[in-house]
Amino acid sequence: MGTRSAQTRLTKTVSGFVLNGTKRFVYDGDAATSFICAARTETGGVALALVDRNAPGVSVKPAPGFMIGAAEVRFDNVAITADNFVGDWGWSKARSSRRCRSSAPIKSARARRFSK
Repeated sequence: MGTRSAQTRLTKTVSGFVLNGTKRFVYDGDAATSFICAARTETGGVALALVDRNAPGVSVKPAPGFMIGAAEVRFDNVAITADNFVGDWGWSKARSSRRCRSSAPIKSARARRFSK
């Protein structure tokens, strides 16, 4: 997890940003109406962007062979504005790792609660 999992890139343009890359094995991606995408910034940080499924340049391809609705989501020159960003711009690796570690007990507790 952490910033290494961000295989998508955000590039600054005159009018905002452009998102490029692919997210593989997005659970329920075939049914999603929007995606929160972690993307590497030009400064090496990570930003989260809310992307509409119907935005130009977004394509969703079902990933066969899974019991759940996994999909591959591709972002080809998707225009992103400042309004699309979630949280802080350009998380550092240290901050991202801390957030992932602090959320792990919550995820585990939820999984345990639902498995009973």
